[in-house]
Amino acid sequence: MVSLSFYLMAIDSEEARDKLTQIYTQYYSTMRAVAHRFLSKHNSTVEEDIVHDSIITIINNMHKIDMNDETALKCFVCTVVRHKAIDWIRHEYRAEYDDFEQTAYSVEDTDPLPLDAIVSREGYEIIIRCINELSDNYKDVCNLKFVCKMTEKDIASILGLTVNNVGVRIMRGRKKLMAKISEAYYGKQKTR
Repeated sequence: MVSLSFYLMAIDSEEARDKLTQIYTQYYSTMRAVAHRFLSKHNSTVEEDIVHDSIITIINNMHKIDMNDETALKCFVCTVVRHKAIDWIRHEYRAEYDDFEQTAYSVEDTDPLPLDAIVSREGYEIIIRCINELSDNYKDVCNLKFVCKMTEKDIASILGLTVNNVGVRIMRGRKKLMAKISEAYYGKQKTR
């Protein structure tokens, strides 16, 4: 296990050091648990490597992290670890990626999420749950886009994808997400 002091040496800014200290202290065990969930068949050294790579990615994106939104922060940290673990598995077993066609954005893709769902805390929790129900291809990008409020360029950098691929995943994931939110939120209201 690499200690926090090792990572802090790589950071110049005191603010960034404080952020990393808080993230490391609060989420290190969560990061290990996420890595273990994907890599339980492998030894703990691989899990440590995944967490290490994730912390490096977090350090490189420290300026994008909002420490005031705990849900978004946890989502960001877990998404980075999850993505690193999946990348390792894909690389290790030479799994093929799903190819996405290049598609243009349509007008219906720019419709806002249902306003009623966004306004309330319950709605926010529904959105988080619905995002987590999406397939792996859409879950990561939707978490980073809608929960962490990151740009497509930032998401592409974090996940190691092209900006175009991220845009397509967001567009398709958003359609699926809107259907899930409408079903979860409006379907629930009808039963009240």
